[in-house]
Amino acid sequence: SIEQNLLTLSYQNINESKARISTASTNIAYIGGSALFVIIILGWIIIKDINQTQEYRLKLEQLNKEREVLLRSKTMLFATVTHDLQTPLGSLIGFSNLLESTELTSKQRQYLNNIQSSTQYIANLINDLTDFSKLENNKISIQEKAFNPKELLESICAPLVPNADNKKIKLKWTVDQALNNTFISD
Repeated sequence: SIEQNLLTLSYQNINESKARISTASTNIAYIGGSALFVIIILGWIIIKDINQTQEYRLKLEQLNKEREVLLRSKTMLFATVTHDLQTPLGSLIGFSNLLESTELTSKQRQYLNNIQSSTQYIANLINDLTDFSKLENNKISIQEKAFNPKELLESICAPLVPNADNKKIKLKWTVDQALNNTFISD
């Protein structure tokens, strides 16, 4: 009877151990499946992110190529415009200098001064375009020159007088005497 009880208890313990092992195996299978599912999702996210990064890199490379083409085109445009403007401007400056050596009335001299200041203004714009192109290519140098702000302002305002007179507008400007000095600047 004791032996029978021991055998029954042993079978009972064996069956309980089998049940616990079965439950543990099931739990491990669920955990493993869940872990595999998480790994698959993370792998998919990583692959998607890598593909997206690759697409962005390709787009960036394409935009950089387009930017370089545009910069070259802009540089060529600057070079062409400045060259095409310098030739007729040189003629204007030359003929106005020749005209200056002839006898002129005060009104004609005023018009000639307006032409000369306007051509000088255009020449400065062309030089600025050239400087801008040099600046983009890191080839610019500072050129210190003397200038008088009062004379500069008067040369800007004087060409406007004939247009103002034609429109019956009285054009007046004043420049502080403190600006009637020579300054050094680029």
